[in-house]
Amino acid sequence: MHEEAAASADLTSGSGNGPSGIKYHGSRTPNENVGYLMNEAFLTGASNTTHVSNFDQPDPFGAPAGGPSDGSKAGNYNFMRPLAAPAPAYWWTLSEELMFVGKGFQQDAGGGDTENDHLYYLELPILVNYNTKLSNGHEFRIGAGPYAAMGLFGHYSSSFQGMTASGSLSFGSNKDYTMMDYGAVINVGYQVCSKVDLSLNYDLGFRNINGTEDKAYNRSFGLNIGYRIK
Repeated sequence: MHEEAAASADLTSGSGNGPSGIKYHGSRTPNENVGYLMNEAFLTGASNTTHVSNFDQPDPFGAPAGGPSDGSKAGNYNFMRPLAAPAPAYWWTLSEELMFVGKGFQQDAGGGDTENDHLYYLELPILVNYNTKLSNGHEFRIGAGPYAAMGLFGHYSSSFQGMTASGSLSFGSNKDYTMMDYGAVINVGYQVCSKVDLSLNYDLGFRNINGTEDKAYNRSFGLNIGYRIK
């Protein structure tokens, strides 16, 4: 298992539909996120090198030769000095990450009337990852899985008929946005060195977070950097 401190910059957007005709566009500025990740192997893959067991080989300490059926391990070179098993060509890991993330989008009502909403969540993605070694010794992985997120706070800035306004947004029942969001994550990662990982992720929100006749869904594309702390 390894643990990472992670940070990312995400480009967020909204997907919306409804009777009002409001259009949802990507956020104009990237959001900066921080988090903590645990990655643990749960299934070791096969090696691409055949491992051969050798019996009745000469013992380097001069003990008489023996076989696997004679009940004596003294002369069995394989028992005394096992061959080193080669590293697996691939393996599977389960990763859990807790992140503070910024999302949001711009609502365009037409005629120059817009509102930029910035939403902040505590998000938990759980991914199943396929990992493999590359020819240069570095690691490559691709993973997918669900995420759940809880809204913490938000703020908006708007322009309506030439007048500007700003304020806070709230999460919950009968509020600006629903408290919980959930969806799917796809992640592609590359281990730059023993301590540094780079990855790209795409979050696809499944829940209507607007809670009104107009429906809105979170979408984000992010570039992440992780530093292995153990």
